[in-house]
Amino acid sequence: MKGKFYLSDHQGKGRAYVEALESAGYVRVQTPADDPDFAFYDHDVGAGGNGFRQGLDFLHAKGVPVFLYPHAARPMLQWDGMYPVWPHTVCNYTIAPGHKAVMEAFGYPVPVEVMGWTYCEISPPAPLLPRRLGLKGGGRLKVLFGPIHPNGNGWMHPVDKQANAAVLKLLLQTPGIELTVRHIKRVDLSGIWKANHVRYVLGKANQCITEIDQADVVIAHQTFAYLAAARGKPLIMFGDQVKPHSGNKPENFRWVASWEKYRGLMQYPLEVENAEGPEGLRAMMEQAMREDVGAVWRERFVGKPFEAQAFVRSVENHIHR
Repeated sequence: MKGKFYLSDHQGKGRAYVEALESAGYVRVQTPADDPDFAFYDHDVGAGGNGFRQGLDFLHAKGVPVFLYPHAARPMLQWDGMYPVWPHTVCNYTIAPGHKAVMEAFGYPVPVEVMGWTYCEISPPAPLLPRRLGLKGGGRLKVLFGPIHPNGNGWMHPVDKQANAAVLKLLLQTPGIELTVRHIKRVDLSGIWKANHVRYVLGKANQCITEIDQADVVIAHQTFAYLAAARGKPLIMFGDQVKPHSGNKPENFRWVASWEKYRGLMQYPLEVENAEGPEGLRAMMEQAMREDVGAVWRERFVGKPFEAQAFVRSVENHIHR
């Protein structure tokens, strides 16, 4: 045994890091009180957005190095004026170069290292050939809509509900599609509704790609959109024209402080908000299926598969300094 580590897992997103460390001979312990040699958290923000995560100061007082791994597939924006930065984090491991660039743009003060994509297997883009689109015959496309999901307590800010509702309304008017909606919790909590001739799938925040792989086109936001990009699916994003924000109730809701510094870095080439009505959205879908419009964005924000050995070497370099 090389040593012991603690990792606070979030929705299974820490699995790749755990497996890498265990394969290298480290043993995972269950609590910060089990004398780990080093520790991992998905973020450092305290409950309700107040203070810092429970266990961080305890570990620091004992001299235990603490690292962070990504809480979500989207760049971590919570430190852009929304929450304080715990000053003792040794290194923040992120997914791809674009994530690091965004964090540097808003002035994140902790060392950031890129370690690759961990959420699913990366697939090459596979746009459908134009002849399969049935452009003249009005071919029906299998479209998957992943609305923004509510917080764990069911609360969602009205701006996100409005974004979800606007996309669903537009999709219901878009010709030639078979629509599936994959939602988290009750549909009304996301500001949407049950419509006729639409398939609804009640999902979980577990990085499931089943519906993504079955779709011709995916329309989504944040982690679900990034999953679709990683799977090489024709993708249209939405919601990124709304200033990023956080909070699970009105009392702790807040906006980022310096969005304009990195807004252009994060923007995906195809966004629902730029479609000119239902026919325009249909045309945007066909474009996404004919052209790999997201190639540069995908390289920046999905990047390469997780490099387990490089990750372990980096951790060891930090803890043995």
